[in-house]
Amino acid sequence: MKFNKVSKDYKKLNDFLRGELRRQKISQEKLAYSLNITRTSVSKKLSGSTDWTVWEILNVFEILGISFDYGKEQI
Repeated sequence: MKFNKVSKDYKKLNDFLRGELRRQKISQEKLAYSLNITRTSVSKKLSGSTDWTVWEILNVFEILGISFDYGKEQI
């Protein structure tokens, strides 16, 4: 999976993350606190007006308890 902002994989990962966060109904305030970002930033990321960074994606996966296979390593 390529992790650059123009790749289709990156877009799919952002879409998956948005859907998973909606499904698990985690509050924006809790997510913002866990990621050390503002609630406004979380709101923009959930609406799709801005994308999650790779660092944020990996941290949200950890918060949600989702393992992520990145190449040969399990993150």
